[in-house]
Amino acid sequence: MSRVTRILALAPLALAAVQACTTGYARPSSLQSDAALTAGQPRVRSSSDIIGRAELAKGGVGSAYDVVQRLRPQFFVTRALGFPADPFGGRPVVYYNGMRLGGVDELRSLSMAMVGEVRFLTPVAGSEWFGKYYPGGVIAITSPR
Repeated sequence: MSRVTRILALAPLALAAVQACTTGYARPSSLQSDAALTAGQPRVRSSSDIIGRAELAKGGVGSAYDVVQRLRPQFFVTRALGFPADPFGGRPVVYYNGMRLGGVDELRSLSMAMVGEVRFLTPVAGSEWFGKYYPGGVIAITSPR
């Protein structure tokens, strides 16, 4: 396949991407339930990807990192090979109330009093919710209400 043929084959995809960026991004309904949309929270694969307030209280004391490490160590697993454009090396990115904090080490700065719920989002769900490529997934934290 020549280069021109490849470019022409990809042109409709590029146009669709540009239109999606300029007209706003609608999250696919297949990734979110109605309850998740109304609650303002991304949908997760299973309940094991959510640590609620009651479970966090049973997890002990310490920073958010320590408690998540005790309760769900799989959240911290490197899921993708690092590449030069990924500053986190395939590890999850942490968001707190929708604001990007950085890598998983940022959880050490959060006390448990600041954490109401912790959700792990797969790379696909994290990218669709936060609008960027996240090869290691996303750890989304919300404050207690």
